[in-house]
Amino acid sequence: MLKICILGSGSMGTALAHLIGNNGHKVVIWSIDKDVSEHINIHHENKKFLPGVSLSKNVSANLILPLALADASVVIVALPTQAVNQVLHALRNHLADNTAIVSVSKGIDVKSGQTVSQIIKSVLPQARNKNIAALMGPLFATEISAKVPSVGLLATADIKVFKFLQKILVNKHFFVRYSDDLIGAELGGALKNIYAILLGVCDGLGYGWNTKSALMTAVVKEMAEVGQYLGGKKETFYGLAGMGDLLTTGFGDKSRNRRFGEKLCSGKSVQEAIKEIGHVVEGAATVKAVIKMLGAFKKQAPLLSAVNDIVSKRKNPCMVLQKLFSVI
Repeated sequence: MLKICILGSGSMGTALAHLIGNNGHKVVIWSIDKDVSEHINIHHENKKFLPGVSLSKNVSANLILPLALADASVVIVALPTQAVNQVLHALRNHLADNTAIVSVSKGIDVKSGQTVSQIIKSVLPQARNKNIAALMGPLFATEISAKVPSVGLLATADIKVFKFLQKILVNKHFFVRYSDDLIGAELGGALKNIYAILLGVCDGLGYGWNTKSALMTAVVKEMAEVGQYLGGKKETFYGLAGMGDLLTTGFGDKSRNRRFGEKLCSGKSVQEAIKEIGHVVEGAATVKAVIKMLGAFKKQAPLLSAVNDIVSKRKNPCMVLQKLFSVI
């Protein structure tokens, strides 16, 4: 039995705790929410973020970061991307040298323009670089916890790290595929959140399958081009971490980013839409970072620009989408 520390008590962190705990490992969820932590420890349930899922007795929660991290063989980063830098600085003196670090956070830091693995590399000693991985792909937390067959992309530079993590994660309901394209996998997870907002706008405006299918086709093409431009392998964006993840996020009713785009079409402000959803909408922050990155290189991305116009500049969604029809 290994000890796994999960940073973040949201739906994905809790779903992975449920998965790994049932696989026979000890899991400690680090949470900043006292009520969530207490409910997990007393009732074995995260009523706030993953209600109805009974957690294994192998799973507990702790409010104190050093205690949660102590003796952990693996640390899973399941935090909002914009909080990762601060937390990593707080934990960097509490990790064993051989601890593997896995990111499941899908976004880009607005201030630095870095993915989570890049933040990890900038904060932690260089010797840890080989132990960094990212778990991406079409993975809804509620479906993982319901034991719906799911396949994720586990990206890391070292195949030995993949095989070690594979033994911890995989069971008859959950599977992982290998990729050495860590940056590409993370970019796929970040970019699909932005594009899912646009697909949600399409739904919010009441357009049909003709429109959404044409938009989806254009999105996949642009996402692969932008992802390659930012350092990923183009083929990664046609796989689980790109198109696969986009399909769940752009079409699924459970998708926060898609619902966010849909709500913006009803006249709600960004803040009102996020409040109604009740969870972090990563794409709303990530689009600003990506536009900034692309602007520095004068790279054109009309679909990303459209999302930025709707989210950041509050332009009329109908008018913005109408202009896109001439380029998709």
